[in-house]
Amino acid sequence: MFEGYGVGLTVAPLGLEDPDPAGPSGVVARPSRLSEVLPVGEWSDAEQALELERVQVLKGVLAAYESHLVVSFAGRRPAPDAADPRPGRSRAEGTAEGPIPGTSEFFVDELAVVTNSSVRSAGVLAQQSYLLVERLPVVWAALADGALDVPRARLFIDVLGPTAAGVAEAVSAEVLPEAAGCRWAGCAAG
Repeated sequence: MFEGYGVGLTVAPLGLEDPDPAGPSGVVARPSRLSEVLPVGEWSDAEQALELERVQVLKGVLAAYESHLVVSFAGRRPAPDAADPRPGRSRAEGTAEGPIPGTSEFFVDELAVVTNSSVRSAGVLAQQSYLLVERLPVVWAALADGALDVPRARLFIDVLGPTAAGVAEAVSAEVLPEAAGCRWAGCAAG
């Protein structure tokens, strides 16, 4: 996925008992920060620029992965059968229309808890995830492969998400190659 060389770091407990759990004076018990592990301040401008580009690619890859997880998670939370509505509701009210069709009306609330976000943020995440995975699979694939960044993917979602079935799929397949190949800020998403 990346050209060149990189450093991988894995930290695992070795099972040694620390005789002084508080540690020496001045030591703080917390995970190491990437900025502490990687000497970015000692890198050249070109190395820092390359690393910033890599971070953008990783943000896209993680966004695609998150979208896939959200849609899969939603698939395990189906709406109640309309033939068997909850007490006090008619058959027509048996399911809720949410950001992901066919899911429980409580899915967004559950997603908010799992992602430690507001219900509104979880609803936006669910909607964008559904649009990427189900309606814009070529955009999702480009994001997952690191060929498209998050701002450009969001542009596809915003513009093509509300279109009629078939339109988003056709337009995204036509426009994606140019948007994915765009290397300067003003050419696609700004």
